[in-house]
Amino acid sequence: MKIAPKAGMVTDGTRYSAEGTWYDADKVRFRKGFIEKIGGWSKYITARFLGVCRSLHDWVTDDGGQYLGLGTTLKLYVNLGGGYYDVTPIRSSVTLGTDPIATVDETAVITITTSGAHGAVVGDYVTIAGATASGGIGTGSLNKEHRIAALGAPDGSDTTTKFRVVCDAQATSTDTAEGGSSVTAAFQINVGLDSYVSGGGFGSGTWGASTWGSATGIGQANQLRLWSIDNFGDDMLACVRQGKIFYWDESNGTSTRAIPLEEVTRRTLTLTANPVSVTNTSSVITVTDKGGHGAAVGDKVTLSGASAVGGVAAGSINKEHTIASIPTGKTFTVDTGDAASSTTTGGGSSVVATYQAGTYYPPVGALQVLMSDVARHVVCLGATDVNSTTIDPLNVRWSSSGTVGTWQALSTNSAGGQRLSSGSEIIGGMATRQEILIWTDAGIVSMRYVGSPFYFSFTEVARGLSMISPNAAVNAGGTVYFMDRGAFYKYTGSVQKLPCPVLTTVFDDFDTDETFKVVAGSNPDFSEVIWFYPSTSSDGKNDRYVIYNYEEDAWYTGSLARGQWNQAVTHTYPIASSIIVKSLSDNPLTTTTASTSNVSINSTGHGLSVGDTIIMKGASATGGLEALLLNNEHTVVSVTDADNYTITIADTATADTGGGGAVEILYENVLYNHESGYDDDGSAMTAYIESGDMDLGEGDRAWSIHRIIPDIYFKGADSDDEVTISLNGHDWPADSQASIASAAFTSSTAQAHIRARARQVSMKVQSSGAGYGWRVGYVRLDGRQDSRR
Repeated sequence: MKIAPKAGMVTDGTRYSAEGTWYDADKVRFRKGFIEKIGGWSKYITARFLGVCRSLHDWVTDDGGQYLGLGTTLKLYVNLGGGYYDVTPIRSSVTLGTDPIATVDETAVITITTSGAHGAVVGDYVTIAGATASGGIGTGSLNKEHRIAALGAPDGSDTTTKFRVVCDAQATSTDTAEGGSSVTAAFQINVGLDSYVSGGGFGSGTWGASTWGSATGIGQANQLRLWSIDNFGDDMLACVRQGKIFYWDESNGTSTRAIPLEEVTRRTLTLTANPVSVTNTSSVITVTDKGGHGAAVGDKVTLSGASAVGGVAAGSINKEHTIASIPTGKTFTVDTGDAASSTTTGGGSSVVATYQAGTYYPPVGALQVLMSDVARHVVCLGATDVNSTTIDPLNVRWSSSGTVGTWQALSTNSAGGQRLSSGSEIIGGMATRQEILIWTDAGIVSMRYVGSPFYFSFTEVARGLSMISPNAAVNAGGTVYFMDRGAFYKYTGSVQKLPCPVLTTVFDDFDTDETFKVVAGSNPDFSEVIWFYPSTSSDGKNDRYVIYNYEEDAWYTGSLARGQWNQAVTHTYPIASSIIVKSLSDNPLTTTTASTSNVSINSTGHGLSVGDTIIMKGASATGGLEALLLNNEHTVVSVTDADNYTITIADTATADTGGGGAVEILYENVLYNHESGYDDDGSAMTAYIESGDMDLGEGDRAWSIHRIIPDIYFKGADSDDEVTISLNGHDWPADSQASIASAAFTSSTAQAHIRARARQVSMKVQSSGAGYGWRVGYVRLDGRQDSRR
């Protein structure tokens, strides 16, 4: 009997009803109707990054630089060559009051006081600079980037103006006021959550009720951290969902950080002669821009090239200013801090004004940013409106063509906006050929470029459906495929539901509390679109995939943990990001008393090396080391064996003991080149596929099978490469399956003699070796009918 199930899995039924099809699989695909092991993966580069990657975008600059932008739960990176460069935006940079550091003898935990509300959350990153040695802790341990371990003072008070960090050296004295008068703190944008907050989205409160990223309300810090990334020419645009839009200028180099869109230069021009007016005894000057400045109070403007005017020094004029008032559309005032000695006008004929995009016109918050497919408009979905910090979840705004800083809609430019008329929020959008598709919670809207005077038209193309997450759509082969709650669809100008024979398998084992983590990708060399999603047993991580092969019209599923997938057309292979989190066995920590405490961690098969960074979560106080010391970022200092490694904490443990409770370890993550070789990053990868039940006639006779004749093509050079074909059987559909025969095959194996008997039989093809792939054609079973039962 020739075993030839049709391509694709059919799991929405029983194993017996799946006769003639495939019923279970992992890491196997279909090509030309036949099964084969999927391609393997290897590290894109050896460097690692912090956090789970939620957005991944590739582009090439005019001079040939190949870039990747990565938005993670903790950071924003760009990749160029062999490293990841931290370009995470700075939320605020402040000069702290005199002696803002408090220390406690024999602990590495210090408390830092800010003069106003710091707006930080636990886990944020802050860089301290300018501090003098405090409580015996040296400047090298203080003036660096820290991860905020706790808010408030040690007694829990003053959470809005104090925060605590852990240094790599402990204090030798208790001091309540140290650090000097020149201490600065640069706070990076708030880290986001790695879990979806039910009820934390639209409709759960008033949008804009809290400051962006604040620790209360519905700011970006209280939401699942999602990014959207696109490139504006050589440069990168990145938006934290429900937060600011950031711009990274590639020409400034990888050592510079992304800045908010409102800080991008809007325009630079030379003003008409003598544009500066001063008033005797006043430090406020008036600047005239006869072309119309288009600025607002609070915007930034840099003046240069001016000469001294009425006793106000040139250096007081030629610097960055904050606009204080707008007397007219052609004048603005700034405070130079230098009082004039007369009332006059001057400045010369070479005064240059450089305007930032400002607070008035650009969106200062959005759900998503992307580039239009025509005319290079920056498009913001779910954007704040003009002169507002409140997100309108249906508002679509776009910049003037070819600019990132011009958002004021004028007859002389193509900037504009449109509020969608149906639904209550935008889920996500995607630029496709000649249109941008926008998914709301009530349907799909097509945004098309139509030119002056309206520039974009908006047409509803589907109603009554949506998208399960902002990243659940992908464009492949000229068709957009997307996943909604309970169904899959494709869009080719109109929406069509995709028949899916594995639908129940996917959604019966789907963590519906983490829907926004779903991510879609394409693998065009194999005509595949893929969705990674969290299963019910995944603890909120994407650990399963479902693939639709549009050339074969076949579906298949499997297990693989990935945070993001990118087709990466500028690279050789598709690129995907790892999700490496380990939940350890109970009480995995062992402390050692010493002047510097070593904490040993028991973690089976940890795979770490000296110098790797980990973040510990959920640990309870152990050996006198308090929880906030443990639940922090650490560096591996030694590796004992495959199951044990050590970190160092500056505080002194008070006991040699074990403990820690339920501990979770977050690893640094990596990017993988997929379809590279046949292994799991150098290790063996198990791949298998099993058919539905097969029987004879109407299933009223048993099989007696005595030989398997294989048809296997090996993709490898080793004659010992091996694929196992096993037969599983039972006599009644309700019975559990049992293995009735198994045989291993190499490239030189012609047949295998077996003895097997059952009423219903399924065939399983499996490999678990390293360094090879395989393809299976028609396997034949040689046997006869046995007695009727």
